[in-house]
Amino acid sequence: MKKIFTIIVAAFMAVSVNAQNLYMTNENGEESIAAGTVLTDNEFFKATTVYTALGGSSKYEYSGGESFTGWVQMRVDKDPNADAPNGTEKADCTPVIIEAKQDILLSAYVRTGNNKTVNLFDAETFTALESTNTFVEDGTNNRWTWTWQIAAGKKYIMTERGGTGRLSGFSAAISSSIEGVKAENNTNTVVYNLAGQKVSKNFKGIVIMNGKKFMQK
Repeated sequence: MKKIFTIIVAAFMAVSVNAQNLYMTNENGEESIAAGTVLTDNEFFKATTVYTALGGSSKYEYSGGESFTGWVQMRVDKDPNADAPNGTEKADCTPVIIEAKQDILLSAYVRTGNNKTVNLFDAETFTALESTNTFVEDGTNNRWTWTWQIAAGKKYIMTERGGTGRLSGFSAAISSSIEGVKAENNTNTVVYNLAGQKVSKNFKGIVIMNGKKFMQK
């Protein structure tokens, strides 16, 4: 019974993940992305470059099976602060302004160094939001998926510092219950990750508990 329940959860999770909204950053593989370019403007958020940056058309696939064919080079010399609200410019790179329209889980798909970090800063306080990440190994680089919980009406700055990332795309998902998933004869709360795998109750990130999706910090 327990094995069957796990399979059911995994199946519904696959539906949930596949239904998320994916947005490319450089669909045409342009080699130069102008400052102020709107990478995507959709019902969930708007993403805009700050500086002129390099782009390209390499195809990268990420841990959830997401695939993108273009990218924009992302990096700053210094993180956003009161004197430089968008971070200081790094040649041929840009941070990205995110303007949230709904309360969502925002994911960014970035190919970068194995030990590098992509941050999302609150544009008012310049504090980095808590995040979760997964990755696919790719030689000296990994293909990372970074996820944050963002709030409607807020503005954020996405950056990488100390490494140069290739930002392939974004996804947006509203945290909501998954219909039809029920656990019978289960006295303890079981926690699953997005792949339908059982994890500890201290797991950080997006989890499934009692058939509902949460961001656990």
